[in-house]
Amino acid sequence: MSVASGPFGRLRDWLFDVPFSAPKTRPDDILYGIDDRTPLSVASIAVLQQVLLTLMLLIYAVITAQQIGLDPAGTVRYTSTCIFGFGASTLLQGIRSRLSPGMLMVAIPSPVAFGTYVAIIAAWGPGAAVASVIIANIIILFIAPQLPKLRGYFPPEVAGVAVFMIGVTIIPDGVLHSLAPDEQGLASIPAAIAAVVTLGVIVAASIWGGTKLRVMSLIVGAGMGTIVAVLLGAVNHGVMASLPDLPIFAIPRPTTEVAWPLIVPSAIMAYTIIELVHAMDQVASALTMDKLTDKKWVRADMSVTSRSVTANAIGNIICGGLGTLSGATSTANIGLSHACGVMSRYVGIGTGLAMMAMAFVPAVALIITLTPEPVVGGVLLYTAAFMLIAGMELILSRMMNSKRSFTVGFSIVVGFTVVNLPYLVENLPQWSQAIVGSGLTFAVVTAIALNALFRIGTSRTVSVTLDRDRPLSHQASELLEHWGGEWGARQDVVMRCGIAVGEALEVLTDTGLVEGDVLLTLRFDEVNLRSTLTYQGTAPQIDAATQIDLEALMADEDDSLLDAKLSEMSSNLIRRLADRVSVSDKAGKASLLLEFNH
Repeated sequence: MSVASGPFGRLRDWLFDVPFSAPKTRPDDILYGIDDRTPLSVASIAVLQQVLLTLMLLIYAVITAQQIGLDPAGTVRYTSTCIFGFGASTLLQGIRSRLSPGMLMVAIPSPVAFGTYVAIIAAWGPGAAVASVIIANIIILFIAPQLPKLRGYFPPEVAGVAVFMIGVTIIPDGVLHSLAPDEQGLASIPAAIAAVVTLGVIVAASIWGGTKLRVMSLIVGAGMGTIVAVLLGAVNHGVMASLPDLPIFAIPRPTTEVAWPLIVPSAIMAYTIIELVHAMDQVASALTMDKLTDKKWVRADMSVTSRSVTANAIGNIICGGLGTLSGATSTANIGLSHACGVMSRYVGIGTGLAMMAMAFVPAVALIITLTPEPVVGGVLLYTAAFMLIAGMELILSRMMNSKRSFTVGFSIVVGFTVVNLPYLVENLPQWSQAIVGSGLTFAVVTAIALNALFRIGTSRTVSVTLDRDRPLSHQASELLEHWGGEWGARQDVVMRCGIAVGEALEVLTDTGLVEGDVLLTLRFDEVNLRSTLTYQGTAPQIDAATQIDLEALMADEDDSLLDAKLSEMSSNLIRRLADRVSVSDKAGKASLLLEFNH
């Protein structure tokens, strides 16, 4: 039996026999689409840009190493190992298989996981962190195919609380790194100047710079801040002293501080919650890439999205085995890809391989490690401000009601309490410290629990008979606004649905197709918002959208033709607003179903 036809051959065939996905049409502003093979010169430049931006964002690996108490040499070794692990995760995202999506998605250390990871090491040691990262992501592997069904338990407001609290928890470290206070608590003027320059340049480039400068704003700001810090003497001489001892090449390996995995259930539970947030963030990143690379994008490709979450979980298991914290897709790298017009998955493969190769050169990690503390502080403060606003936008992306407002508000109060009054939870049982000891984790757990609690008793299907004595379209809009708020539906989707339903009711009443009352049924399942109009009468003709010559129509004096064309315009509007339209007519009872992707 040949190898090709043996077990390994069958495994290979299964692995790369990817489920069918609709072909993508490259957008006009994209030079190279997701499956395009770029010329070597273009690919080299694109990979170089992606790697440079990623190395700058790997500053979070340095911060993590410092927070868990590693010395300068250990920090360099830890950072090199992170580069290798996140390079492998990036490579996985670029390969198309049953377990990976085939997209240009670059992995970086996750600011979301940072606080919980450090808290687990502080409470139970590095072995507990290793086990938590690995087991939490094994759990994600099993639930990845079911993520669409779980979206209701992790709505945007829960993710928004997580993102907002990331910003809150980053602030203290950002201020301390920026001011570098001495033992008396006096701030260092050189450090403060370097931090202000770093933050100022990042903000200036982000606001007033061109497209390419905005994408590279973090690198430009950190570069300028580093120059100022070196000139003013605000540098870490301890790390500088380790430079001569570094070999030219070294194999990235788990740090000597990493112990054998230690099973701590509460630590695993805490980290699993963080990874669930990661999974939802990965869904959002995959959907963004899917939409940006397809000119005719209509709805989410959940197969690709699920494979992206799976690939990220596998990459994080690798990171856990190497003794590092887990990672997530960099939205900055997605922005860079779109700004440059190069979104080929082959660039993602090249970026992953380049990162893995760089991990064998300790000098690369050292350059990142040499980033002066005030520069790190400036980057952290910028990140904190960005996270706070991003969290607010996520929270307010859904229609709010009293339940949702309390969920968000109380969860943030809980998180702030832990951040500002940590001594209140210091005496709680050791097993609970991974959750209650982190303001971020405790806030997210609270938000998830309250969201699940308030879902009890909330109907997801509502049927109402419309009052013929009042304008039908107004009643439909009022119902959609009320129940959209109860369900936490996106406001733009509710608005589209309201316009389409109102237009459909106008068509039905103006053309005399309705006999008697109209029953409006609304159904929401986090993935779709469906509205169904049921009545005694004749089903309308909602034809495919067509182009109408308005000038010729207005010049024609035939009123019946004008009425027909106006009705056709209504059909066009309904077709364009709704993602799916279905009409049925059985035994004199007609129904019109309008479905909207959520």
